[in-house]
Amino acid sequence: MKRFFGSLAVVAVLAVAVPSALFAQSGGLTSYYKPGNVALGVDVGFGNYYSSLSVSGYPSFELFLAKFRIGDYLPLDIGVAVKGRLGLEAGFGGAGLDAGVGGFVTAHLGFRGLPQGLDEILGKVDLFVGLGPTFDILGYYTGLHFGEYSGISYFINDNFAVTLSDTWWGYYYFDYTIGVRYKFGSSEAAMKSVKK
Repeated sequence: MKRFFGSLAVVAVLAVAVPSALFAQSGGLTSYYKPGNVALGVDVGFGNYYSSLSVSGYPSFELFLAKFRIGDYLPLDIGVAVKGRLGLEAGFGGAGLDAGVGGFVTAHLGFRGLPQGLDEILGKVDLFVGLGPTFDILGYYTGLHFGEYSGISYFINDNFAVTLSDTWWGYYYFDYTIGVRYKFGSSEAAMKSVKK
């Protein structure tokens, strides 16, 4: 929970610290998302739990529900996400397999539309945070927990992004992750692509 408030503080500082005059030229910023978009992703995480090393995979599905504007300048996209977790641990206590699923409310802050020069770098950045319940169905700590993840995406093009994040899966699972995300215009478009 402490990390969630730290992530929230970073987003708040960015929203307040960036001078509004910077955005006045373009009439405000935009983002890579709009309501109805779907993003599919997969992250690979590495952690260290009580003298055990862990490698985890996190497949995800996210649906964007709403867009708001902070101070008429910064776009805030709200969505819901489902993440899975499959982890393999090895250490002094032996080896083990963990598996779970979580549901999250998500928020994304985009920076597209900055003045020329800045937009080529910062305009491709998306800050995100997710918060919600997780349920472990396999492993030592099965049951209902509370999870959080936060990080940064960098869009290579309008649909494809690479991500760096940290994930607290509840109880004691914590990973630093690297991953990829692909955004679709709708859930129907995502399903058609997956079925190909």
